[in-house]
Amino acid sequence: MINKGWFSGINISTTTGSLPIDGDLSSAVASTVGTNTTFVLVTMANTMANTNYKVVFDVESQGTLVLDSDCMAPIFGKISTTQFTCAVREVVGHPQNLKIHFEVIQL
Repeated sequence: MINKGWFSGINISTTTGSLPIDGDLSSAVASTVGTNTTFVLVTMANTMANTNYKVVFDVESQGTLVLDSDCMAPIFGKISTTQFTCAVREVVGHPQNLKIHFEVIQL
């Protein structure tokens, strides 16, 4: 089973609430966590067989590449067979406009 799609409109440490989405997900909800960090709670449309899965990310700039490139690689934490959290951190507090593409792959 693979869930894939994207969520967008992320300005790290500023964006909160529901994000624009497309693909195999029901929702993506952003919250800020401390300085320079955003968490996105992703609810997948398709239930994974178990929590032995991985999430692969690609980050796309939808704004100014120089400012958008100040983000670190996203990491994930599994919550259940239908949810994971994506954490994104910025190096410098610049405004970004990021779209994060993902694939959830059952292992």
